[in-house]
Amino acid sequence: RSGIHWSMLLTMRVEPQYRLLRSVIESGEIGEVCLAAAQKSYRLGVRPEWQKQKATYSGIIPFIGIHALDLIRWCTGREFTEVYACCANVGHPEMGEFEDEGHVVAKLDNGASASARLDYCRPAAAPTHGDDRLRVAGSKGVVESLWCGKQVTLITQDQAPRELELPAVGENQFVNFVRSIRGECACDVPAEDCLRMTEVVLKARASARRGIPYPV
Repeated sequence: RSGIHWSMLLTMRVEPQYRLLRSVIESGEIGEVCLAAAQKSYRLGVRPEWQKQKATYSGIIPFIGIHALDLIRWCTGREFTEVYACCANVGHPEMGEFEDEGHVVAKLDNGASASARLDYCRPAAAPTHGDDRLRVAGSKGVVESLWCGKQVTLITQDQAPRELELPAVGENQFVNFVRSIRGECACDVPAEDCLRMTEVVLKARASARRGIPYPV
């Protein structure tokens, strides 16, 4: 109401592989979305003290899970209706309350299901800090982003598995945001999406802490 513009760094939306994956789903090539599964796996590295306490750290679901869950919602065009989650520190007791793994399972508005698996267990010797993936299965085919997002493959009822050519890198998110303020274009990550995804991850975190599913 005040006229202030704001957004959120949901940066995976501008990455070529996910823009391609979204366009494949929008085209109808894989039919009705039946299942979506995302992954975010990171090296643990050296973490600051504030991340070792729940009082000062949001937890793994809001911190990195929001990116995976937003990607599912944005790419499939489906809305979440219910979430159930769990998370814990299993392998790194020296990290205190810092969660090194988590899993969110969700229902979508068309009756399909989705999941996001999250961890800080990627070995230090891995070639990249993160290994992000997304697989969407539909009634007519499957499209997925593999190998740290460097490859997108598609298989349908009519065509064998094939690797798709990645599009050019999209517009820088900061540039898009400034242009949207000027009225030159729509914001790629509008405020309503930021609010919605914040609601989803906070309810998923509440589910993990209470052990019950939450409607969203």
